[in-house]
Amino acid sequence: QPVYYTLLALGVVALLGLGVVWVALTRHTPLVWASAPLLALCSGQLVLLGHDAAHHAVFATPGRNAALAILTINALSGGSAGWWAQSHNAHHARANDPDLDPDIDYPFFAFSQEQAAAKDPRLRPLLARQHVLAFLLMGLVGLTLRVYSLTYLAQRWRDRWHELIPSLAFYALYPALLVHALCGWRGVLFMLAHQVLFGFYLGSITAVNHWAMPMPRGRLDFTARQVLTSRNVAGGWLSDLWFGGLNRQIEHHLFPTMPRNNLKRVRPLVGKLCAARGLVYHEVPLRAAYREIYTALWGVARQVGGQTAR
Repeated sequence: QPVYYTLLALGVVALLGLGVVWVALTRHTPLVWASAPLLALCSGQLVLLGHDAAHHAVFATPGRNAALAILTINALSGGSAGWWAQSHNAHHARANDPDLDPDIDYPFFAFSQEQAAAKDPRLRPLLARQHVLAFLLMGLVGLTLRVYSLTYLAQRWRDRWHELIPSLAFYALYPALLVHALCGWRGVLFMLAHQVLFGFYLGSITAVNHWAMPMPRGRLDFTARQVLTSRNVAGGWLSDLWFGGLNRQIEHHLFPTMPRNNLKRVRPLVGKLCAARGLVYHEVPLRAAYREIYTALWGVARQVGGQTAR
């Protein structure tokens, strides 16, 4: 889909340019803070574009997809496309498997009593409040991804120097430019606001995809695993824009290399397949998705809290 992705990339570049110009024009006024959510949205869209490139959904050749992923994830976001691909592919292969999916393995979150029982007992006070903490800590999602990315690059710097250099360039230029433009501590505070909002944006996307969905262990055929463990978010073009196509998570997991604008076209076919096979095709509005997540986390937290009290 070269036309679609060209227009999408131009839109993201325009959004980034608008945010930079806004900072430049308003840096001596309180209006500069209005650009923080705009830049957070831009950062999220860059990562989503990198996600598509890492899945080889943008270009026909692996090299071009890899270059775009490194540009958007490493150079413009400070992450690691290599780590992302490794971790994300493991997630796709064993979606929501409690033993093998890295995306549902959190130190102080548990989506079942079995998961909670396996956690460090010292974390029980946090688990008992996880239904609140899960949403409050979303602002740290960007930081977490960068810690994992930098650890991955530090351990493999000889083989991943082509990734390490763009990432280090981000950490040298991004804070330096903001501190220079906004004069010292004001630049640091702006950077924190930008990154926290970026974390909330990424968290708002990733949490609804699989949290509080079934977590089957062991062998399960490909179609059943991808459908039963994924949640679609209902909505129109605004939902498509906000989620970068990941609102159609079922279709994305069945066809991970498919360009995001084609996911809605294959949706009716997937629905028919699920009906024929007796598979639950779970699609709900965004509010209902968050209600399901909160209810699941609260149910586990209540049980953990009761055990802690005893």
